[in-house]
Amino acid sequence: MNEAERFLKEFQQKKNTPAEDNLVGPVVKEYKDDEKSIPQDSQTMGIWDAWWSLSGRLDRRIYLLRQLVVFVALGVVSYMGGFMLSVTGGNNLYSQFYPFILALASLPFLVPQHIRRLHDMSLSGWWLLLFMVPVVGLLFRIFLCIKKGVDDLNQYDDVTNKESTL
Repeated sequence: MNEAERFLKEFQQKKNTPAEDNLVGPVVKEYKDDEKSIPQDSQTMGIWDAWWSLSGRLDRRIYLLRQLVVFVALGVVSYMGGFMLSVTGGNNLYSQFYPFILALASLPFLVPQHIRRLHDMSLSGWWLLLFMVPVVGLLFRIFLCIKKGVDDLNQYDDVTNKESTL
């Protein structure tokens, strides 16, 4: 063993780091708080991750609250748009496509919530395609609101990372 290897070994022993850690690569350590790992939940997420992340889980209560927020916002925008259309006469091409435009505008807000709710039930996000079937889509939305999520670990996330705040 040469002098450099001996120095490195002594340095690692002084820091109480495992021998496999060395100074060459990045060292990734998990932050600890009272001997428990700190989960990435809604308190540590930003607003972007909380609303638009496709990973993680979302429980029933928060799912329903977020659906309510989006639909109330759509109702306000729809009312304001309807008022504007009635003032302008409402017989133009824009008035015919207004509901379609609102539905498209709601997708970035609703799709991530549906996918994370499916993850909470240990289902893939591809089940979201059931919304495209007319009657089945409505029944599937009711199912998402009623069915309790999986309490244990699943393939999408740990139950401790389940988002439970708005």
